[in-house]
Formats: sequence, C-alpha cells, structure tokens
Amino acid sequence: QDIGVIYVLLKPKGKVSLNEIFKKDVLSSDCFLHLRKNHSKLMNDLSHKVKLIAANPVIEGMNMKPEDLEELQQKVNVVINCDKKSNFNLRIDSAIKNYVDVPLNVMKLAQGFHNLQSYVLVSTAHVNSNRTGRIDERLYDPEVDYEKVINAIRRSHPRDLDVEYERVISEFPNTYAFSKSAAERLLIKYKGTVPLAIVRPSMILSAWKEPTPGWIDYVDEVGIITFTAGLGIFSDMPGDPNLIGDFVPVDFVVNTILVSAVRYALHSEVSMVHCCSSSSNPIRWGEFLETVEKTWKFMNSNNKILKSSEQLSDPPTFKLI
Repeated sequence: QDIGVIYVLLKPKGKVSLNEIFKKDVLSSDCFLHLRKNHSKLMNDLSHKVKLIAANPVIEGMNMKPEDLEELQQKVNVVINCDKKSNFNLRIDSAIKNYVDVPLNVMKLAQGFHNLQSYVLVSTAHVNSNRTGRIDERLYDPEVDYEKVINAIRRSHPRDLDVEYERVISEFPNTYAFSKSAAERLLIKYKGTVPLAIVRPSMILSAWKEPTPGWIDYVDEVGIITFTAGLGIFSDMPGDPNLIGDFVPVDFVVNTILVSAVRYALHSEVSMVHCCSSSSNPIRWGEFLETVEKTWKFMNSNNKILKSSEQLSDPPTFKLI
C-alpha cells in the first residue's frame, strides 16, 4: 500500500510489446506462483502498480520518451540497478558496456530525479577477487587507473582486446570482476549528491524461504556445477575441499537490497554492504559437494527429477582434484 508505482525500464525487442516481454520474463516466473494461486487479488493489484518504460540503458540518455523521463524525474524516490544475469566470459569491451556503462547511464538519469532518496547498485563480492585476506565493507585503493584503462580499451581494435586485457588487468580472474570493480569506483566518482549504497553479494543460490524453499529461475555460477555434476556431465575440477565456498540464498540478497535502500537513504557517504556467509556461517566446498551428491542420489532414487525410464544406473559422484 505504501508503494505508488514501480517503474521497470525495459529494452524494446523488435515488434514484441513491453507487456509481452515483462509477462514472459517476470510475471510468468514461478517466483509469483504462490501469489497467483492464493492471493490473486494482491497479485493483480501489484501488477497494476508496475509501469513499463522503453529504454536502452547502454546508450546515454537511454532513448527514452521525453514524457517518460519527466515522469521519472518527478516521481522516483528509489533506484535499484541490478544486472539481469552475470556473465563471466564476455569480451572485455562487452563487459564494460554491460557492467560499467549501464550503471553510469542509470546514475546520470538518477541525478535528474527531484525526489531521489536512494540509489542501490547491486555489485558483487568478486570486485575484490584480486585481493587476499579479510575484505572489509570499503573501497580499497585501486592498483590500476580504471578510467584510464577503460578509455584505452575503448580505443583498442577488437583484435587487440585480449592482449590489452592481459597487460593491464590480469590480476582479476575474469572480465566480469574487473568491470564490476571499475563500475563501483566510477559511480562513486561521478555520483554527485546522489545517496549511493553498494550491495556486494557472493555466489547466489536458490531461496532459503521466499518465495518458496529451493526456488531459483536460472542456472548460473555454482548452480551450473551442481546441475552438471548431478547429471554426470561434470565429475571433477581443481579445488581444495577445505576452502570456504561463499554462498548466499537469493532471498537474503533481495532482502539486503531492499533494507539498504531504506537504511542508507539520504546518506551523503557511500555505503558498502556485504551479503555473504564468509567465515560467519561457512560451508566448505567438500561439504557442499557431498550435499549435492546426496541430494541427487535421493532425488534420483525417489523419482523426483528423472522419469523412471531415465533413472541413472550409477548415481553421480563429484570430486575436487
């Protein structure tokens, strides 16, 4: 009842309407299954509070209609900037476009909002993957000039991008981690007076409680390991079973984002919020993979996943080497 309008910026896809895109990508998700079945009126009321706006976030100005822009400028109080999905293997120029340019363009948009109280950037704990030891909720001194590096990459010929990446930012494990780290610093540099909170989740897993235990609507990051290991496609990988696998349920992450939007509203200082298990509530890779193996064996023996004609004759095993 306290929410007036939820504005969702969607990139147009040819002749497909924004309503069709939103229904397919969001409303049809099993995330809302409980609401659809048991609280249809509430679901209907929430749906009517959503307003879809055509925008291309990789372009400065986003190709937005003037009347849509004016409405956002007058009415928006909170901005949540979250990636649709994580891709660790994008070429460096594409990673910069998706994970640096988009939040910067959203920030430029937000700077024109007259009643803005909070901007939440959903980043990642991977931004400090080039460091060892304890990682605090802070911004560390950069080892490279991110803006200079990004400008050099923009000027590079596509055939030279891999060489440029290896030369200047090879301490990061992938282009995703580098780009998200760069985005944090550039947003802080150019945010102006916008109240900014940065949420850093670790590896996101299925839900603990909400919307229902075990819910997830995509296979990504560690989910790929559990899924392919269970099918017997992926049987081993390099690793130490005693190391902590830092996982966090998706509903923890959503709650952290929402709380951060309120807790740090109107703060002049940038707020960093870690959302991870770390050493506080650790699960080690060995424990995690044992649980995956037991779960798949149970599901297989109880015919929960595969049809009876497709039962695995030899239940899957997985090991770190």
